[in-house]
Amino acid sequence: MFKTIRAKILFITFSMLTVLSIVFVSFILIMFGNVRELLITSCDYTVSAFTRDVNKDIIRIESNVLDLALLGEMYYSYGKNKQMLDYAAQEIFEVYPPSLGGGIWFKPYQDKKNQRLSCVYFYRDKLNNTRIDREFEGEEYDYPNQKWYKEIVPGLKKEWDVKWSSPYHEEQGSDSLMVTVGTGIYDMNDNMVGISTVDWGLNSISKMLAKAHPTPNSFALFADLDNDYVLATTDKYTDNNYIVGRPIKDLKWYNENLHDNSEFIYHGKRYISFFKRVQNNMLLVVNVPAEELFYMAAKYFIIMFCILMLIGIFINALLYLVLDRNMSKPIDKLIRIANKIRKGELDTEIKLEKPEEFANLASTFDKMANDIKNITKE
Repeated sequence: MFKTIRAKILFITFSMLTVLSIVFVSFILIMFGNVRELLITSCDYTVSAFTRDVNKDIIRIESNVLDLALLGEMYYSYGKNKQMLDYAAQEIFEVYPPSLGGGIWFKPYQDKKNQRLSCVYFYRDKLNNTRIDREFEGEEYDYPNQKWYKEIVPGLKKEWDVKWSSPYHEEQGSDSLMVTVGTGIYDMNDNMVGISTVDWGLNSISKMLAKAHPTPNSFALFADLDNDYVLATTDKYTDNNYIVGRPIKDLKWYNENLHDNSEFIYHGKRYISFFKRVQNNMLLVVNVPAEELFYMAAKYFIIMFCILMLIGIFINALLYLVLDRNMSKPIDKLIRIANKIRKGELDTEIKLEKPEEFANLASTFDKMANDIKNITKE
């Protein structure tokens, strides 16, 4: 198959280049796999750090509502000083910046026997100042029949229980989408006489989620697992106003088989999901485009592979040239000289300077030609 030295040299150098290519590709794939895992782990740490920030806000809000409940219990059991209640509630509320609004709501006729409703409610204005809203204290608002009140009260079974409402649009107060967290207020006999609440605006949740973007086109989901509804999402393909309050399964990309570090295809892109549970069994999901996450690493390894291949090609080309110069060409020259001697051209100069082995062989040929010439003359 390989009849000439040159063909064998070509085969050897090509085989070496192939082996080097396989080694380089294997090395690159192993290294990229390791770097891929490191990038996923790094991204997971980033999402975990963001999750801790979300947890802090949720813990602050739940602490806010528990503090208000304690204040309500002190007011109910010790003197019922409304002026002190208003002042203390405002002071407590100002300590918790994530809260949009907060209040204390007594059950009908519990605070005053001749007055059906009794409450105090504070909110933050556009300048972030805390203000009391007296409009909620009248019969017009009728808070026991509000959606949030009906959802929270049945879920409070014992003291320190915390219950979150589903998202709703508050028209009378802040005129915005929000969720409300509440806990019970109890008398000395452990009877629930009212509730305290804190509102968390969904606009602030969306702004918070906007920070959860490890890569430019990442998007996040914040949802309540217990009640199965979406609180907020930053998916540019989803109308946030439509999806808020709807079941999680209504999201086009979501399915029950997704889990932490699982992958899915959405609008032609492959995403990696990072699932995190936050306070009160809420769910935070950050979806990162795999192409963006691995882009720099892939670019680096492609460049590395190209450099290694160029080095491999250069080494093999150099090897071919060296072998061709030191083996193939001297042999070709000796063959041409041998053909001339065979034709009787005994005066042909037979000389090679290098390599040494072929130089010695040429010297032997030269002596043999001279011997033949001398014998012929005799």
